Amino acid sequence: MPRENRNNDISRFRAALQELENGSEEGVPMLNLTFTLDTPGFADGVYRVRAKGFLAAALWWAAAGKALADWSAFAYIPVAPSGDGVFRFRGRRAVPPEATHILVRAVRPDLQRWEEALFPLPEGWSGSQAAYFRLQSAFPDPQDAFSRLQPVSSDPQPAPPGLLNSREGGLRLCVMSDLHLTKDTGRIRRAFGWAAEADGLLLAGDLVNDGLPGQYRLFQQCLEELPGSLPVFAVNGNHDMPQKPLPCISQETDYTAFQAWLERRAARQGLEWRQDESGAYSVRLGPAEIIGLNAAGHWRKFLFPEGRQLRFLEECLQKEEAERGRGWRVILCHAPLLAHNPQRKPGGTPYLNRDRELQRIVDGQERVIFISGHTHFSPNVPEGCVEYEPEARRLYLNAGSVRPTEMGTGRPRAAAGDSAYDDVLLPGEWASGVFWELRLNRPAERKRTAAKEDWPGAGQAAAGGLELCARSVHTGRRYPRGYYCFS
Repeated sequence: MPRENRNNDISRFRAALQELENGSEEGVPMLNLTFTLDTPGFADGVYRVRAKGFLAAALWWAAAGKALADWSAFAYIPVAPSGDGVFRFRGRRAVPPEATHILVRAVRPDLQRWEEALFPLPEGWSGSQAAYFRLQSAFPDPQDAFSRLQPVSSDPQPAPPGLLNSREGGLRLCVMSDLHLTKDTGRIRRAFGWAAEADGLLLAGDLVNDGLPGQYRLFQQCLEELPGSLPVFAVNGNHDMPQKPLPCISQETDYTAFQAWLERRAARQGLEWRQDESGAYSVRLGPAEIIGLNAAGHWRKFLFPEGRQLRFLEECLQKEEAERGRGWRVILCHAPLLAHNPQRKPGGTPYLNRDRELQRIVDGQERVIFISGHTHFSPNVPEGCVEYEPEARRLYLNAGSVRPTEMGTGRPRAAAGDSAYDDVLLPGEWASGVFWELRLNRPAERKRTAAKEDWPGAGQAAAGGLELCARSVHTGRRYPRGYYCFS
């Protein structure tokens, strides 16, 4: 680049920084937020920040004058020299029922000065003006930009509550996938610690990394540290079988034997475990029927030989429909269906050899929760990892990974011209290991009052729907981008 052009670029950059430092225009608030939400109770919509003189802004759900203590931010927005920043929330995430405001925190270009403002969530979900400002002076010492965007409160922040213990009623399930245990059990034990208060632990495959006997022994030891009354259900993933068939004198610690150990554990808990010769199984747990499909085999392939597991699945679904008719059916399958794969692309190849047949079976039923893993995608990707079909009450959850997750899906943008809404600032915590909490009630028990019928995030799960929340394995913090409520 010629020296003259480079000098001009430096001059323009310095001028932009000076413009940032000059602050707001006369009569215009220095920090402002307007937003338009698409659907009452859901967070989908466009959020526009006006932050003249700032470098970036973060958005948090808030209440009682501060950000919700155990939740991460739901957006990090770069601010242009003009002072404008925009974020498009999509994916049908819900607003936490505790939230009454949105907290905006903006940081100056020097990363040492910042400002906060609270904006109320108005009835009817229209635009908003600032309720009040809370100006902070300087940071004690400069750090990275993301730490500068974390809200500061003089009040001590309580530790995150246990698994959904702030809600009452319903079946509380803890969901994990892609644990990939090798030798170090620290992360696995930390993850399992969050499940101790649940009514059941669901493991969606890739429990270990190489399908070796020693890895299964370690994994079983980790599970034995959990309360003996906690039901545990699992399916195998492509890493739970040795990639190549290996001769082995004893099969006591391969996946088949591990699942038999889970079956004996369930029997001690008084649960009826129905094991099919095909490898699939079903167990009744409260208002839910848990159905496990074990499709992984050697060579990292997903196969349903002769379709026997799918026939077992269809039989279970039809039997449950005839006998009970109103319960939830939870299907565990490590590989996602092609039509509900968060990394799907046009013309993509399905993981499962009988993908269409399995999709047909699921499409023929109501009140189905299909839980998969394999992709390692973070719940914080723009489109999310949850899909819901409200008329049939079918939900698809891709559970990410207890290991570090992926933020790039490779999926096309939600709409043409949406490039302005793509995430540019991505904090490291959004790609950390994740687990899910899932709470469900019998759909027949749902009760809705006139005051709350349009507020899915304010209690529909407690009344008879579904509530899901993704959380960090490391800190337990809840991710707003992984929070959903459906009736």
